[in-house]
Amino acid sequence: MSRERKPRRPGDHLAGRPVPHREHLRERETVGPVVAACTGPRCAALCRMAGTGTPADALNPGLRDATRRTPGGILVSTGCLGRCDLGAVILVAWRFRSPVPVALAGMHEPARLTALTDWLPGPGPRRALFERVLPVGELADAAAEAAGPQLIPPGP
Repeated sequence: MSRERKPRRPGDHLAGRPVPHREHLRERETVGPVVAACTGPRCAALCRMAGTGTPADALNPGLRDATRRTPGGILVSTGCLGRCDLGAVILVAWRFRSPVPVALAGMHEPARLTALTDWLPGPGPRRALFERVLPVGELADAAAEAAGPQLIPPGP
């Protein structure tokens, strides 16, 4: 006598219970900024020398706290991003359907890192990514330094 298998539906778990893909998450928890901080050898050394990182960890505790205070925020430490000429680099993107991330250069400097930790929990990241309204002050300088060289067409 052969055992007949019951046809499985795509949403069924092996135990027969539905898999709760993302329905269990509330909207405010599923979206938010993703902060990717370069912790390659040069960026980590710059952060330690400037005092924005510790000997054991190149990431600043203030950046961790600001990301935790941000609804849906995620902090990711990456390896070398390959832009060592810019100092410590941080990329800010958006979870699920992110436009082009905002790159910030020189984030080993205490003033820029403080500006980022103040800007991150508010509406700044969403406006910068979706409306392309960049911040002013230290973060504007950091974004401008991280942008590639502007190609100006030759004049008449």
